[in-house]
Amino acid sequence: MKIFNKIGLVVATLIASLSIGASNNVFAEEIGLGISPGVRRTELDPGVIYRNSMSVENLSERTVTVAMHAEPYYVEDFTYDALYDVHNAYTQISKWVSFEQEEYTIEPHNVVVVNFSVAVPDDAPGGGQYAALFAETQEKDETGTVRPTASAGMILMAKINGETRRQGEIIDVSVPGFLLNPPLEISTTAKNEGNVDETLAMSVKVEDYFSGNVIHDDAETPQDATVFPGTSRKVDLSLSSIPRLGVLKVTVTNSYINDAEIKSRIVFICPLWFIAVIALLILTIIARIVTKRRDDRRTRANSRNSAGSADKFNI
Repeated sequence: MKIFNKIGLVVATLIASLSIGASNNVFAEEIGLGISPGVRRTELDPGVIYRNSMSVENLSERTVTVAMHAEPYYVEDFTYDALYDVHNAYTQISKWVSFEQEEYTIEPHNVVVVNFSVAVPDDAPGGGQYAALFAETQEKDETGTVRPTASAGMILMAKINGETRRQGEIIDVSVPGFLLNPPLEISTTAKNEGNVDETLAMSVKVEDYFSGNVIHDDAETPQDATVFPGTSRKVDLSLSSIPRLGVLKVTVTNSYINDAEIKSRIVFICPLWFIAVIALLILTIIARIVTKRRDDRRTRANSRNSAGSADKFNI
């Protein structure tokens, strides 16, 4: 069984952010192949044969022969690193895929259309199914062994109609209360306990606490992330365009599985130089108070001594 941790860099780069569907042409220069689309979503019924296609482009300067194959596709919990060797209830679809041709010869900078089909078994379980469809070049090394030399893949994300379960929750929203310097790091962690993938939409609004001026607001374009069944996912947002000194009101809105959760927090931004200035000012004030009290004690002592001397002269 092959493990494509290296040859699947194209897919891993796309899915690492998992804003699914954000790119229509996924490729890396070093591998010389491109696939479009990078992700294909579909809804399937048990007992049917689903047919579709994808485009494979030769980005190199020479003619190549590519072999087509399907592998399981899943993700690491929380980090969402791509996994191509996980065989579980959600990756069975990789066994249902077949290609019209197993190999294609592609001229330099040309594109071929690869037709594929998915034969869904009659007893296929309802819920999410995920596979990676690879185009791979192979060459013989000095020992005569055929090895993969370049690869690109498309993620097939299917929902099998049947008994589906949508269940999950937001398990953490992290907003710091104090910063020395930008950026402002915000994160939301969502858990999916159902059997279909869900979309987490996170938006952040940042306002100046005293003036109410809006510094950042992405409510119209929230950050979307896919959460696979049986996993938890942490989604991060880093904001650099914020004041380096001040008090902010940060509001995080998360929409997940037909529910919305809003969290607001006051964030203090105070750089080290400002803390040093305040500390110096406090020390200066304390020093002045101590000096004044000492001077006052000396003045009172001198006054008592002067009064005592005057009394003696009067006797």
